[in-house]
Amino acid sequence: FYHYANGGDPVAEADCFYKSIKAYTGRAIACLDWEGQGNRTFESGQDVSWCLKFMNRIKERMGCLPLLYTSKGICNKYDWTPVTSKGYPLWGAEYAYNNYIYQGYQNDPWQSKAKWGAWGDVDLFQYGYVNPKPNNGGISSGLDADILFNGTAETWAKWCGGKIAPAIES
Repeated sequence: FYHYANGGDPVAEADCFYKSIKAYTGRAIACLDWEGQGNRTFESGQDVSWCLKFMNRIKERMGCLPLLYTSKGICNKYDWTPVTSKGYPLWGAEYAYNNYIYQGYQNDPWQSKAKWGAWGDVDLFQYGYVNPKPNNGGISSGLDADILFNGTAETWAKWCGGKIAPAIES
């Protein structure tokens, strides 16, 4: 689940988000979507402190490590060390095109050579849009395309705040 930040009170937004997803505690990943549209705090210089307050509140309420979803540009614009020092993972986005060209699925999508700020590298990587053909029901909008997960089942369980279910024996 992810919460698209509005840039208001971070604790109030986290509590509202938690209220919607609390039934999935221990089973689902919580993510903070930090983007500019509709977010009055984005690129205000308060980005890091706002996100940290939100993520700390989610961790306190759910016992999980929420992810931060944002762009590589924002990762490099501010010092995110207060967030990375808490172990919060990064779901980073960097698109090769700014005009929403549907790129299709790619095994090796373009990335700039720049690091991901205080994280160095991403935990999850979103690279563009994929047109969901042939079964998209005539809808022309695309789906975000993600290709990378730098982790294990244990990592995923840690992000959820849960435990890995035992393997099913055949």
